[in-house]
Amino acid sequence: MTNIMNQYTTFHKVLDYLQYFQEQAPMLNTFGYGNLVDFGKNISGSSVNYPFLFVVPQAIEYQENMTIYSVTMIFADILNWDLSNEKDCVSDMSMEAKRFLAYLKFGLNTSPILYDNLDVNMPVQAIPFFERFGDHVAGVAMEVPLIVYDTLDSCDYYSTNYYVAGCERMEYHVISYTGTGVLTQGTIVNNYTPECWTIVSATTQSADVGVINQVFSGGSICDDCIPPTTSVYSQVLDFISPAQYNSITYRCSGTSIQNCYSSDNQFNITDLVALFNTPPPNPLPGGCTNPTYCYCWTDYGTYYDNGDGRIRCEMPTYLYNTLCPSGTLTLDVIYD
Repeated sequence: MTNIMNQYTTFHKVLDYLQYFQEQAPMLNTFGYGNLVDFGKNISGSSVNYPFLFVVPQAIEYQENMTIYSVTMIFADILNWDLSNEKDCVSDMSMEAKRFLAYLKFGLNTSPILYDNLDVNMPVQAIPFFERFGDHVAGVAMEVPLIVYDTLDSCDYYSTNYYVAGCERMEYHVISYTGTGVLTQGTIVNNYTPECWTIVSATTQSADVGVINQVFSGGSICDDCIPPTTSVYSQVLDFISPAQYNSITYRCSGTSIQNCYSSDNQFNITDLVALFNTPPPNPLPGGCTNPTYCYCWTDYGTYYDNGDGRIRCEMPTYLYNTLCPSGTLTLDVIYD
C-alpha cells in the first residue's frame, strides 16, 4: 500500500471504485449493488449482461485511523440450460475475485486507483455457489472487508464550496477553499491550513494536497479536463531489423518495469501507433490472455508518431512519477 492514501473515501466512492474495477475487467459486463433480494438489477435499471458483479453492503466499522466497509462481492455468470458449464463459471468467477484482490494488494502499476484508495487484510474467503435467482447462475460470493485509512475527526468536508475535477479518474472531489477565484490547472494546494482536504491526484509530498486540474465555484457540473502528461519516447524504428513490431517494454533508466505484448505484427509506424491506441479486445486472443501484460498499452497513455521515426507516449504525469519516480522512462518497442 502506498504511504499516502486518499483521505475521506466515502461509501459512495467505495462503490464507485468497485464499479471502476468491473468496467476495467475483461470478463465482467455489468455492475450492480443493493440487498441480496435486488440481485439481477444493475445500476442503470436495464437487463443484466453476464458475467455480473453485484455488491451487497454488509457493515461499516469506524476505528480511530481507518474505516472498514464490509461488502459481499458476488461474481456470477449465467449457466447453460443443461448446467454443463457450472464448473467453468465458478472457475472463471474465482479468477476475477482473485484479480480484484491482487489489484488491491499489488496493483501499483496495473490498477493504481484501487491500490491508492483501498486495502484489505488477507486471507479473504469466497464461497462457490450454484443458485437460482432471477436467472440460473454460478460463481463465487466473496466477503471483503475493504479498509480505508483515514482519521476520526469532526471535520465536515461536505461544507466546502468548490468542486475539483480529479482527471486521473474523471470524478469530482471536494476541498475546503475559501478564495473567490478559480485555481488554474497545475495549482498546488498546501494542507498547512486547518481546512479539510482530499488528495485529488497522485501526491508524494506529505505537505501537498495534490495537483488540481480545475476548480469551479459552486454546483456539481464540471467540464472534463485533461490531466497533465509527460512525453515518453521510443527508440528510432527502422522497420528493417526487425521488419515488424508488436509490443512495448517500459523501461526506467534502462531497467524493465512493465511489458505489454501482442501477436499483431505491424510493418509501418502508422499501423503500429494505431495498435498501441487500441483498447484490449474482449476476450483477449489466445496466446496472450493475461490483462496485466497483454494488449495493455492504453493503460499507460496515448501514442503518437513523433515524426522522426520514434513513437511518443503522452503519459499522465502522476503515472510517470509512480512508475519511474527518480529516473527517465522510455519505450522499448519490440517484436516479440
